[in-house]
Amino acid sequence: MYHFQVRNILGDHCVSRIQQAVLTRDAEALLRVDRDHNQITIISDQSRQAFSQVLEDSGYPALN
Repeated sequence: MYHFQVRNILGDHCVSRIQQAVLTRDAEALLRVDRDHNQITIISDQSRQAFSQVLEDSGYPALN
């Protein structure tokens, strides 16, 4: 389980963009996006680094 703190999850469009990016990397990943706290939780067998790169590429670089 990976937790990422990001900036600027402002609305449903942002959530959809993050979901699409993560699920493109791993269609079996479990994902929770907390807009109120700008936090993303991902459960996957893929590496944390892989998802960190996915988030950065989609415009939501991890702060942690």
